[in-house]
Amino acid sequence: MCTFHNVGCNTQLQSIHQLNAHLNSQLHHHLQLLSSAVSEGRKGRTDAKAQEAQLWEPPPKQGAGDEPEDSCKTLMKSLYERIVLLEQSNREQEIQITSLRAQVGRLTEENENLKYDIPLQFCNGVCVWTFDKFHEKYSSMTQDHQRCFYSPSFTTAYVGYKFCARLKLSTLNSNYLALLIHLKQGQFDRALDWPFSGRISFTLVHPTAPEQSIKETMMSRPELEAFKQPTQDIVLRGFGYTEFVLVSDIFSKGFLENDS
Repeated sequence: MCTFHNVGCNTQLQSIHQLNAHLNSQLHHHLQLLSSAVSEGRKGRTDAKAQEAQLWEPPPKQGAGDEPEDSCKTLMKSLYERIVLLEQSNREQEIQITSLRAQVGRLTEENENLKYDIPLQFCNGVCVWTFDKFHEKYSSMTQDHQRCFYSPSFTTAYVGYKFCARLKLSTLNSNYLALLIHLKQGQFDRALDWPFSGRISFTLVHPTAPEQSIKETMMSRPELEAFKQPTQDIVLRGFGYTEFVLVSDIFSKGFLENDS
């Protein structure tokens, strides 16, 4: 039952949650009921006193006439305080809910990143990069020759070197795609030997005819900046093939499947 039932609110409520929601949404209605109750109380007392004055002279009572009005004022003050407390409590709960939702969103994102990143930390340096939406991305590269795309980061071992690949139009011949490898800062760089030394292979996998896949292998060159220990997130100098594959071969020889 509503706490304002004594002034005319007959709403039936089943729980504290419903009561709080009702008090928050019906604030003005409750104030109107209180105002009406006070007005009717004052009018009733005035009419009663007028009738008494016509019949007899009431005995003097010190301060007796102020007691009902003081009681109503006390009730209204108490109800106002109750409403303010409920509004404050409701606001605090809203802030807590908003904060919890933000935390859940952040944890969900971190969990998704872990699902994606952890396998690439244990891939032994083998990264399968599915280059999707090829037509759209190729079109963007032809419109802006500086446009390039990066693969997900991967490591040669859990405590190993961190790399990513970069694909762009060749600056020497725009009929070709260039494919380069870049070192990135890793968690355990201080425990590794620098510069990086090893063999690097690129394979453009044909989706239906593996024998037509294009594979190129190269050895690192320790004297190049591309293989020195990274001092920022990614080494800007890449190493690889500036003319890795003809774009026309990708379209004509069936390398695309579902535009990937």
